[in-house]
Amino acid sequence: TIKNVMKKYILALLITGSISGMSCEENHTIPEDTIIRYGTSFGFCAGYCKNTISLTSTSFNFEKSSWTDKDTYPDIHCNGAFSEWNNLSDKIHLKNFNKMDEIIGCPDCADGGAEWIEITSGETSHKVTFEYNKSPDVFKSYIEILRSKLEEIDSTCE
Repeated sequence: TIKNVMKKYILALLITGSISGMSCEENHTIPEDTIIRYGTSFGFCAGYCKNTISLTSTSFNFEKSSWTDKDTYPDIHCNGAFSEWNNLSDKIHLKNFNKMDEIIGCPDCADGGAEWIEITSGETSHKVTFEYNKSPDVFKSYIEILRSKLEEIDSTCE
């Protein structure tokens, strides 16, 4: 009967909707109003020792600075469009990131440098700092994107 066909159709739609909902969570998509900050720093350093990039779904802000000699090394800022948001954000599992320790290893010990990632989404902000070039496995899928974007912008921003 038509009534039975309609029941099966509605049931199929509900099941499909449930499966689609699960796949969205599996995709780990982060909200578009999220801000991802990434940076490097070296404690015993002359010249430009700190680099920071802030990324949104549409733009970036970059800053390069010195610890002390601001006359010789004035702060450098630049900003522009960012088009790789989906590629980056699809790789981040926000719940796993927020569970990570704030400090991993011994960042900048023996002047080895430090890297950090901070993700702010809504009311939640979490920052993880780790030894330079020794990213935790959980970052491997997106740390290279952040490193190459920072390097690219650093080489073109004056």
